[in-house]
This record gives sequence, structure tokens and C-alpha cells, in this order.
Amino acid sequence: MSSSRRTLSARAPARAAVLPSSEDRGVGAPPHSHELVRLVLDCFKRHDLLTYASAISFQILTAIIPFLLFVLALAGLFDLDGLWRDHLEPQIQTNVSGPVFAVIHNGIDNVFATRRVLWATLGGGLALWQVSGAVRAVMGALARIYGASGERPFVKRYLISFALSIEVGACFIAAALCALLAPFVSVGHSFPWTALGLLVRWTLVVAFLTLAVGLLVRHAPSAPQTVPWVTLGATLVIVCWIVVSLLFYVYLSGLASYQSVFGSLAAVIVAMGYLYVSTTVFLFGTQLDAIIRAHVTGTLSGDAVVI
Repeated sequence: MSSSRRTLSARAPARAAVLPSSEDRGVGAPPHSHELVRLVLDCFKRHDLLTYASAISFQILTAIIPFLLFVLALAGLFDLDGLWRDHLEPQIQTNVSGPVFAVIHNGIDNVFATRRVLWATLGGGLALWQVSGAVRAVMGALARIYGASGERPFVKRYLISFALSIEVGACFIAAALCALLAPFVSVGHSFPWTALGLLVRWTLVVAFLTLAVGLLVRHAPSAPQTVPWVTLGATLVIVCWIVVSLLFYVYLSGLASYQSVFGSLAAVIVAMGYLYVSTTVFLFGTQLDAIIRAHVTGTLSGDAVVI
């Protein structure tokens, strides 16, 4: 009896944060736009989601360097240096300042030249640990967003975070490879084939990103999430993500000035800002999904209320 009381009390605040009173509207009625904005802002404050966004983005930022060293060392072990020289290096050189590229170039040359086995093992372990920390922060945020009633046991929580880190990381790597190494269809320079190549490339990119978000929404909260609502949540996140990424691209390519006092640190500052905004957008999309679920079904898990 006492455990059931604790479960109800844990669920009550999350449900109250997203559901209007029964006098205002019934289950299944969509909220008005102004009410939706108010609910999202209230939930961000109630669940402290901006703090979670900071923690997640910091963990991801600290995982980037060891992960890149791991990938480069692995490429060196398998004699795939040409992949960097022919495809990735020219693209990076055209998109960053000279000093930033010099640092990247020298560091990667050192990785290819020495200590490949060290970074293929140590770099991978460090990256996995940092990404799993980000996943555990996502678990905490989504537990509050979707009204999870309890926390997983310590060992199970860490095992799930490691498994999700590998799965989500593989999806992001696949998406990056599709974006950087495509087109998949290249016959001359005719417009139809070029357009088809672009369509296939970005369809696969969006598909892998949607799968990554879907895995997090489905398995990160301790409360089970139904598949149709997982699809809606992933779609909301990806749409918001694409909009924010396009705005960032327009800003960086047309408005931002790299000839500032920050100099070579501009790229780092931009990366930090983009990670924080992207994480906030991810939490915004999942919170919006939870609000829609609650209004349509009456529950945060997406299971319809049986009366």
C-alpha cells in the first residue's frame, strides 16, 4: 500500500504539469496554441530541463575529442588514411579558419603516425563513458517528462546507458557518413541523377537521426513508451532539429564573423552553442510530445485511458 502511494505521488506532479483540469477540456481535445506555449514553458521550469540540457551538452562535448581520436586510430589500423585525406580533410579545410585547421591537421597526423592501438582502445573507452553519461542525463530528463514512477537499479541503469550509447552512436555515425561520403548515385553530372543522389542521401540521414531519437524516447525512460507515440516524439524532435540546424547554418555562413577577438576559439564557441541549443530542442520536442500524449490519451505513456 505504501509503495502504491509513492508511485501515485511520483506521477501526480508530472501529470498535473501537462494536463488541464477536466472543467477546461476533455481527453482528446487539442490545446490552444497559447495554452501549449504556456504548458511547455511551465514544464521546462518544473522539470528543470535547461539544467539537463547543460549537463547533456557538456557530456557530449567532452566525448567528441576522444571519439574522433578513436575513429582516426581505428582508420589508421585498417589503413583507411585515404578516407580522411581525400574526403574529410578538404571539407574541413574549406569551412574553418587557417589556425584551427592547422591544429586539427597536426593532431590527426600525430594520431595516424603513432599510438594507434592506444587511441583505438583508450579513446573508445573514454568516448563510451562520456556518451553514456549523456544518455544517463537523458534518462533523468525523460523520466521527469514522461512521468516515470521509479528509477532503475544501479547496474541495470548503467548497462542500458552503455547499450543505448553504442546504438545511438552508431546511428549518428551512419548519418554523418551518409552526409559526408554520399552521393550514392553518381552518373555524370546530369540533374536527375544528382537530384536523386541528394534525395537518397538526406533521406538516409533523417532516417538514421529519427532512429537514434526513437531509441532514446523508447528505452531511456523507465516507464514503457508505446511505439506510435515514440514515432511522433522522434518526428517532432527531428523537425525542430532541422529548423534549428538550418538557422545555425544561415547564421554561420552569412552573418557570423570569424575575424573577432575570439580568433581560433570561434569554432569551439560555435560548437558549444550548437550542442546546447540542439539538446534544448531535443528536450523541447519530447516535452511537446508528452503534452500531446496527455491531451489525447490522458496518460503520459501514451496508453489510452479506459473509462
